[in-house]
Amino acid sequence: MFFILTFALFILAGCAKDAIITPDQALTDENPALTSAQAYVDQATAELEADFNSGPAIFEDLGFRALIYVQPGATDGLRQALVQASPGDQIILMPGLHKLSSTLVIDKSLDIVGEEGAVLEFDLPVITDETYPPVAAIHVNNVQGLRIQGVLIKSKEGQIVYGILTTNSSHVWIADNVMNGFRNGVYMVNSDEMRVYGNELVGADRKGVGIGLTNGYNTKLRGNTISGFAAGVFPTGNRGIAYGNEFFDNNVGYILCQNSGAPLPDGTFSQAEAPSTQWTARRNNAHDNDWGYLIIDGAFKNFMFENFAGDNAQYDIELAGESFRFGGPEPVPTSKDNIVKSYGPDFNQVSIKDCGQNNLVIGGQMVDHATDACF
Repeated sequence: MFFILTFALFILAGCAKDAIITPDQALTDENPALTSAQAYVDQATAELEADFNSGPAIFEDLGFRALIYVQPGATDGLRQALVQASPGDQIILMPGLHKLSSTLVIDKSLDIVGEEGAVLEFDLPVITDETYPPVAAIHVNNVQGLRIQGVLIKSKEGQIVYGILTTNSSHVWIADNVMNGFRNGVYMVNSDEMRVYGNELVGADRKGVGIGLTNGYNTKLRGNTISGFAAGVFPTGNRGIAYGNEFFDNNVGYILCQNSGAPLPDGTFSQAEAPSTQWTARRNNAHDNDWGYLIIDGAFKNFMFENFAGDNAQYDIELAGESFRFGGPEPVPTSKDNIVKSYGPDFNQVSIKDCGQNNLVIGGQMVDHATDACF
């Protein structure tokens, strides 16, 4: 099982339309739900900006750090540097090609930074029907505090299941990297306080996930460009924020639900503990996907504020009801108690289809269920 997200044939089903609060009603009546949500979203945005501008702080308490320079050309030079390094050391990849012949396992707190032109190339087993357990190029395991920044990370040939996989880790900062040749770009499992900033993630065949999360708290995603996946961003967990990211040429740009989990290199399988909740999506841009943003499968109490969207084949934003569209014997649960604010000259034309329960939708162009039924 390697496709974290599989889109089956869509099966038509009915659902009831929620009442819609108009922008004027919401703003003039000072709707309590909107007022509370706006304060929450503003605070989450301010915390994100402060975190982004301050840089990773986890190394400040580790004292003196050694600098280890890795020259290009040799195979597994970075691996040798990892063996030599102590927690808190900074490893600098010099410009040029750095080859690795097996998974790079990182199990200590390090600062790995690429100088301009640094390339990591992995010569690993590529995806076939028999590829199990899955292979990761970089596997961050049981690490509290790490940075990987400024590197082009690629597969030598074919697709590898995971680009960067984190398990049971926290405070990992993945920033300003370019990644291609991976079914799943960055995938985080049981990992809290993760930061994924300014990366370019390129899929090949609209399978897998650009950035995925199975169980995690306070994840921050900012300024990433994601294309060519089944799902651009696919998080569970709670209290995360996605801000200023761009999604295009995906099946779904941004999806909230209870994902099926992920197979891991040790042969185990991670399972999502709960649907996505209290995730904030703000000022992202989803265009030229099948769906721009999709909230489904029990996702609840999430916030979508001022997100750009356009030229998505199905809908810019869909809040799904019960649905058989993933092909299971039972319908997945309805989305509920989510708040979408799409009000203002940049957002009024965003198409929104709401088939869920007790969602609050402000602004946008509502899809008429009489002519386009819920499914």
